Amino acid sequence: MKRNSIGIIFSNDYAYRSLTSDGSSISNLISQSRDEMEIPKYSYTAGISYMMSAFIKNFLIESGLFFSDKGYGTKLVNAYFPSGTTGTYSVDYKYYYLDIPLLANYMLQYKKIRFYVTTGVALNIFITASTNTILNYTDGPTFTYSEKNDPRLSSLDLSFNAGIGASYDISKRIFIKIEPAYRRFLTPDVSNVPIKEYPYSFGIITGVYYRF
Repeated sequence: MKRNSIGIIFSNDYAYRSLTSDGSSISNLISQSRDEMEIPKYSYTAGISYMMSAFIKNFLIESGLFFSDKGYGTKLVNAYFPSGTTGTYSVDYKYYYLDIPLLANYMLQYKKIRFYVTTGVALNIFITASTNTILNYTDGPTFTYSEKNDPRLSSLDLSFNAGIGASYDISKRIFIKIEPAYRRFLTPDVSNVPIKEYPYSFGIITGVYYRF
């Protein structure tokens, strides 16, 4: 690929987190309890990608600016409300970031199709967070209560990115790219706590690029 390219990408993500405790009995118990209660959730990543030719044959450098929704959820829990009614509730933890990746793409071309192996890192800039509690009454409506922001979350994080995918030329200047990708924080989203979280996600990135 001799020209640079700019594209719009979107990724449906399957997001969760891994936990690392300080080894104390209380921390291990809390980690185990959270692993039993918390579950992955569906999220997304969207933004602008820029690819340019590298000095090494068949390599491309990729960067861009992406908006991402990370986090996890909880299982449904049976609840007994003060009014005397019953129902269930669950919690959705949303962490919003601006991601700035620096990726190396190794490319092999076959006619109009290019195959890619991608790896690199991304700077994750924390924007805001919300905790959404969903209440489901057995004989009534569903309510969602939201609380904004968590000041404990680190303002900057670093994540590992990897993927393998392919692109197809629609025309001389326009091509589409599809890439299953994995992203994982290398730094915890909250520091100086007994139990550290490392968000991660799997997703299928779909992009439309213009070559110039």
